[in-house]
Amino acid sequence: MNARERVRAALTRRRPDRLPKALAFWEERVPGLADTAEELRLDVRFVDFKPPGDQKDFLAYLRGLPPDVHLGNLRQLRPYHQWDYHPEQGPRGPLSAAETLADFAAFILPEVVSPDAPGELAAQVAAHHARGWAVAG
Repeated sequence: MNARERVRAALTRRRPDRLPKALAFWEERVPGLADTAEELRLDVRFVDFKPPGDQKDFLAYLRGLPPDVHLGNLRQLRPYHQWDYHPEQGPRGPLSAAETLADFAAFILPEVVSPDAPGELAAQVAAHHARGWAVAG
């Protein structure tokens, strides 16, 4: 059973050959390991949006946050810029008014599986699937 089959089995309530492994809900690196995912035999690989061209203002905002405020790392925050999502401005936009699952479902997020997906996510996913890995992002 390859990693992708293992994760799919677990998600569909079938018995995998072993418990699927991942360190977190995002890619993690362990100091001292050249390829954390490979060396720890993790089953999930992650895809990422291509960084937007102009993030100067966004990066300045992040550097100005108090040290006890954690919003995630830059990799996790890149889609905020692309989706024009500004948690620092408080509730706004169509998602802030969502009260039901149907309201949330009506919100159009960027397409991430089409061939022209932002950051070429579709190509990243296909490359990982070709190697038998499960993919998250």
